[in-house]
Amino acid sequence: MAGLFDNLSAKLSNDEPAGITALDITDLPPDQKQIMLLLLRDSSGTRVGVTREWLHNRLQDRLNALDELTADLVSRGWIIEMGEAPNQRYRINLRAKRGSGGLGLWSIIAERLAQDTSGSGQ
Repeated sequence: MAGLFDNLSAKLSNDEPAGITALDITDLPPDQKQIMLLLLRDSSGTRVGVTREWLHNRLQDRLNALDELTADLVSRGWIIEMGEAPNQRYRINLRAKRGSGGLGLWSIIAERLAQDTSGSGQ
């Protein structure tokens, strides 16, 4: 049983988490960075997404190529496009946070397995 746990734990540790972090945004060109920061600062931009009109209104025509910029961000995985035209929504593709090490399911299972193998388990 311990071998199964070790194999699963190793597989989970080696998985590359999908999405981006807030620090990744600093490497973007200024126009794309502006879009990403706008989405990051607005709670709907990280949860349910925003419409193209919402982006256009917030940027107040500061970006002439909004459609091209968002299409590039979508193709590179920075933002997620949902829905069909003209009702598309965009949301930022944030990396999911890992759980804390001490309270996760795997740590509880490992602790119980260690107790069982040492003979102190019930």
